[in-house]
Amino acid sequence: ETKTDTEKAFVQGFAKQTGDIGAIVMAIGIAVFFTMLLVSANTMAQSVRERTGELAVLKTLGYSDATVLALVIGESLLLTVVGGVTGIAGAMLVVGRLSHALSDYLSAFLLTPQALALGVVLMLGLGVVAGALPAVRAARLRIVDGLAGRSLLFLIAEYAPMFAAGALLVPSEALNAIVSLQFLPLME
Repeated sequence: ETKTDTEKAFVQGFAKQTGDIGAIVMAIGIAVFFTMLLVSANTMAQSVRERTGELAVLKTLGYSDATVLALVIGESLLLTVVGGVTGIAGAMLVVGRLSHALSDYLSAFLLTPQALALGVVLMLGLGVVAGALPAVRAARLRIVDGLAGRSLLFLIAEYAPMFAAGALLVPSEALNAIVSLQFLPLME
């Protein structure tokens, strides 16, 4: 006696034999998400470290700690939204093209509105979490610490065009305070 099954039933039986595919996919998804979180957080931390001087200048010009925090979180969100929208668009394209071809083998190969909503929520959460620590660090930055350690040649190159244009000749300008904070420690 022989047992006859459809090809779809055979594939489903084979998938059951290999293990719980859903759990395997979930584990891979969590690992990928955690990796993206680490990469995004590292990118934001490096971005804030490289722009410490610029953040200090913003604070010197009167930007509050909350504004600097919001700017860094906004940058993090922008990076993750661009990456997330690209990923969602790619997923929609791939699923749209392959869902018909794989419908005989994988009955659930589709992108539901709930899956898209979850992707958007995870994307926004990733952006906020990845930017949170660098944003707090930027908000707590003291102006003097942010402006310290910059070389005299860099400062001259940075401010020479402003001196030449006469933009830094009025003592009441905020930029004069920036120049003073940067040059005075170097001239002692």
